[in-house]
Amino acid sequence: MIKSFLLGFSSFLIASQIMAYSASYQSHLTYEQASPASPRLHDLHKHLAAAFYEDCPDIWCEGDYSDWRPIDLACSLSLDATPSIKECLWLLSGSEWWLDPGTGELNSMGVVKSCRFQPNLTYPLFLQTMSQKRPLDRDLGGFSLRSLLNRCL
Repeated sequence: MIKSFLLGFSSFLIASQIMAYSASYQSHLTYEQASPASPRLHDLHKHLAAAFYEDCPDIWCEGDYSDWRPIDLACSLSLDATPSIKECLWLLSGSEWWLDPGTGELNSMGVVKSCRFQPNLTYPLFLQTMSQKRPLDRDLGGFSLRSLLNRCL
C-alpha cells in the first residue's frame, strides 16, 4: 500500500512539474508556420530597415558608431488564437572603422544592441500597424520604434 501510494504521489509530482513547465509562449516563427497566409515578420523587418536607413544619417548614424544596421527582429507571442505579444527584440549592429595615416593600417570597432520592446497590440495588429508608411512613428501602445531607438542606440 505504501509502495502504490509513493508511486502515485511521485507520478503526481512529475505531472505537476510537466504542467508547470508547459509552454505559454511561442516564437513568431512557430505562429507563422502554423498560419501560412498571415503576413511575415521577415518581410516587415525589410520595411522597418528601409525606414531606419531613411532616418539614420540625420539621427542615429552619428557619434561613436556611424554605420548602424538592423540585423534581426523577433517576437514572443501568447498561444491564443489571436496572439498577443509578450516581447519583441530588434537587433542592430553598429560599426566604425578608421585609417592610421602613418601605417596605412585599418582599425575597427563594433557593437550589437538588443532593443527590447513590448507593443501593447496583438501580433496581427502589430504587423498591420508596422506595415504602414512611417512605421518608426506608429503608436505601439504608448511608444514608437523611434522613441525606442532613441533610448536604445
